[in-house]
Amino acid sequence: MKPSFEKVAKEDEGVRLDKWFKEYHPEISFILLQKLLRKNAVKVDGKKAVVKQILSAGQEIRVPAVEHTQTLASKIQKTIDFDKVDALLVENILFKNSNLVVINKPPGLPVQGGSKVSLCVDDMLPALAKHLDGQENTSGSKNKIKLIHRIDKDTSGILMLARNAQTASLAGDSFKNKEFIKTYWALVVGVPPLEDGEIHLPLSPMVGAGNIEKMVVDEDNGKKSITHYHVIEKLSNDLSWVAMQPISGRKHQLRVHMASIGHPIVGDGKYGGKEAFIDGLSKKLHLHARRIEHPSFMGKALDITAPVPRHMKDSWKMFEFNSDDRKDYF
Repeated sequence: MKPSFEKVAKEDEGVRLDKWFKEYHPEISFILLQKLLRKNAVKVDGKKAVVKQILSAGQEIRVPAVEHTQTLASKIQKTIDFDKVDALLVENILFKNSNLVVINKPPGLPVQGGSKVSLCVDDMLPALAKHLDGQENTSGSKNKIKLIHRIDKDTSGILMLARNAQTASLAGDSFKNKEFIKTYWALVVGVPPLEDGEIHLPLSPMVGAGNIEKMVVDEDNGKKSITHYHVIEKLSNDLSWVAMQPISGRKHQLRVHMASIGHPIVGDGKYGGKEAFIDGLSKKLHLHARRIEHPSFMGKALDITAPVPRHMKDSWKMFEFNSDDRKDYF
């Protein structure tokens, strides 16, 4: 069998090489990937690669052919807790049709796996597919649910999933062409300088102490990154309820941008430090993927909103912010 050569998609900009393999080639385990890298069997743009290499869109990855000794699906069926699938995914379905499933992802649930992740959305997708197939009397379907995009582990809210390969491909192109409009809600420290503003700060990944990855503002080598924000309500000069739309889609973009202008998102200790924690409020991240819109995806207009999680609802109640029917995002 011959190796394949695959291009890094725009939505995978900034992803580590090992995580890229986990997403697209789960048959290649982390240990096997390390062995293949040592043998120079895996290359990026024809050059020697390392396991934690940060990828850029358009790069070409050499993927060696390996035997499928055990499929990802069989691994999952042995370890998955189906009660958790019901509680975390099924009970949080916001929208579904024959092509899409949209869930309200709980905060703290990773979308993809890693060395310290015991359970993630990606692990549960075969079980979710089985649930939906059984519910719709289509047992035996060969379609597999796939991730379309990602949101951070600690960010709650809208996560779109494709129920077949065609939808995954079309949705990927739509995200690449910026046809989907994503709106996030956040509680931030202080009040941003403009009621409506844009943040233009280029971002790059950086590996710091303890191999912890962070995104940083990098005026020289960073990727163009733009965030549009609108202050919905404010509490004196102390806190603001902000809506944000990422015009670009960099990792941790909203968190870094708000912290960089001096208004970190409440609960974001990674980028906001101690200033991000407010006495009397939950220490969880107050960032929520609230809404996603598309004028005509696969022939149908989409406009889906997700209720805020409990910790944000409690904070909104404390400050008498009314989020129930709020529509004036921008």
